[in-house]
Amino acid sequence: MHAEPLTEEQLLAAVKNESETSIGFWTDDISSEQETNLRRYLGLPYGDEVTGRSSVVSHDCAQVVDWALPDIIEPFAGGTDIVTFQPNSEKEIPQARQASDYLNNLYYQQNSGFMNMYTVLKDGFIQKVGVSKVVWVTDEKVITEELFGLSEAQLGDISDDELIEIIEMVPGEERPPPVPLEGLPQPVVDTPAEFTVDITFKRRQRGKATVIAFPPEEFRISARSASLNDARYKAHVSELTKGALIGMGFDKKDVESLPASGDEVDLEIRKDTRFSDESDSNPEPSDTPMSDTVLLHEEYITIDMNGDGDEEMMQVFRVGNTILEFGEIDDHPFVAFCPEMIPHKFFGQALVDKAKETQRVKTVLTRQMLDNVYLANNPQREVPDEAVGDHTISDLLTYRFGGLVRTRRPNMIREIPIADRSATALAAIQYMDTVKELDSGITRNSSVPINVDREKTAAEIHKVDRGESARKRLIARVFAETYLVPMFEKLLKLTVKYQDYISIIEVRGKWIEMDPKYWNANMKAGIQIGLGYLEKQDMLAAAQQILAMQIQGLDQGMAGPKELWNTADIIVQTSGLQFTNRFFKRPEEVPEQKPKPSPEELRQQTEMAKIESMTRVKMAEAELENQIDQLKEQNKQAIATQDVQFDFQVELKRLEDNFRAKLRQQDLEAQLALREQNLEAGLKVREHANAASLNGGGVRFGGTIG
Repeated sequence: MHAEPLTEEQLLAAVKNESETSIGFWTDDISSEQETNLRRYLGLPYGDEVTGRSSVVSHDCAQVVDWALPDIIEPFAGGTDIVTFQPNSEKEIPQARQASDYLNNLYYQQNSGFMNMYTVLKDGFIQKVGVSKVVWVTDEKVITEELFGLSEAQLGDISDDELIEIIEMVPGEERPPPVPLEGLPQPVVDTPAEFTVDITFKRRQRGKATVIAFPPEEFRISARSASLNDARYKAHVSELTKGALIGMGFDKKDVESLPASGDEVDLEIRKDTRFSDESDSNPEPSDTPMSDTVLLHEEYITIDMNGDGDEEMMQVFRVGNTILEFGEIDDHPFVAFCPEMIPHKFFGQALVDKAKETQRVKTVLTRQMLDNVYLANNPQREVPDEAVGDHTISDLLTYRFGGLVRTRRPNMIREIPIADRSATALAAIQYMDTVKELDSGITRNSSVPINVDREKTAAEIHKVDRGESARKRLIARVFAETYLVPMFEKLLKLTVKYQDYISIIEVRGKWIEMDPKYWNANMKAGIQIGLGYLEKQDMLAAAQQILAMQIQGLDQGMAGPKELWNTADIIVQTSGLQFTNRFFKRPEEVPEQKPKPSPEELRQQTEMAKIESMTRVKMAEAELENQIDQLKEQNKQAIATQDVQFDFQVELKRLEDNFRAKLRQQDLEAQLALREQNLEAGLKVREHANAASLNGGGVRFGGTIG
């Protein structure tokens, strides 16, 4: 027999009842512990401080959280192939690979995966649970622009853009065609007049699956729930403005009629603790109604809504007593992480839970130790009544360097000795540090014991390191299996269901098109990395051993280019270098090599090579002999040419010598003829002189001619 379908009022009553009895509502103990843990992590005062005494607070909770976080998040910070999808058949292998590459890119690059993991891990370490929700988000922005000089075709392009919804278009003033410049020839063109348009439109971004981490105080879950999937009720309660609700698509009239924030105070208590170092940010009521804040309950309840006897999961958006929207949904969007799980219980323990008692004890011990030191440095004084004058007490209470203390009698005021208890307090504090590490399983990076008697072997150090990091590795595995795996599966389902466009992403240095609508949305995800630094070292060592074995097995056909590439890819990815193609060529990029010949083919090839070699030797010998003969003939010709040239040179030399000899002979003959002429002239002068002297006349120096 079918029951009557539930009315909206009955649905409202059901979700309100679940909300008020859920874990996360301000009246339960878990919420109180979350607020206390946050105070302990921040090192806020305990409230029992005494004026004039030490009020220091030990920071053990912060130390445990901050020591654990780097080692646990490090294996997941690589951002490549952290989570992979398992195909259900051989045909789905390409889909699984594409889905793995695309969703790793979607989470780490487009969703700031590192910051999401950091936030969720730290929330879990401090407040027992870190929570995110995986939703499909399409951003819409209302933009008002004044566009000038548009043609009808350009207006049509804007109107046809599927990502733009024109809300209002107001024509502006018409602009005449441009005036031609004087003195320049202008082509005759029919130029239409331009006009301006004021356009108000919504620009819609392409949607994508989005991971949103939110504070633990905004999460609700049914009491006594074993897990998220088993919980009858779960919800996200957030404080938003009315304008934000309208932007989410809710009816404007319904939103405007909503009252201001309700009377739930749990959000404010834990939020005030988180922002304890900042001033109160609660503003006065705004004169703008859209700026008023309300508490939006995004609720998921399993209930028989239609009365058919089967329970459905209903999604309800509610503010106070007003349901804005509701409908049936396939699955809830939440993923959560708890570092110290308790079987069959959603809320386990945080790392702060393991350290806050130690922090309390160390705070007390540290305060006592410091008070002891203060008293030892500034001891109390014993003042007999006989020594007290009118100004003695005031002088003692007013401490000044080199100050005076006026007394009635000297040497009667003495200091009360204070026993030094600091060594005892320090020993107790060190003991509590050991207790803290044992309780939490989180040790300092420098806490590996060193044996001073002998050096440890690599195997012993490896064993010690693995033992000390065992708790961290377990937490990392819990995070991977309970948070990352279900989150990636939800990302896959949303992407396959809603993404209606092809994405192009870079995968290991290559740009690849991804069309998710053809993928199987029910593929299971798995973790494909070592959880911790030591595991990476082990993986690198194992991969290198496999590579050596593959190289040895190449001749036997046990491995090929594809297998070598897979091993090289593991080595590069584990090393954190990401892009394998920067170091190795893909098998399909390597030119195809001929298969290796069989032994018989090798023997035949050897014989053929010998024959070819002998043939080449004989041909080379014949060619050499031919070349030698040619060289001999050329030599003969060269010698003959050289002989002719030599005879010519000799004859030329002989002719030159003869010519030069004739020149010398002619020169000598000319010189001899000149001498003869000179001699004849001299003889004639002498004969004339002799004749003059004989006649009694002549020429005398200083005389006259007559």
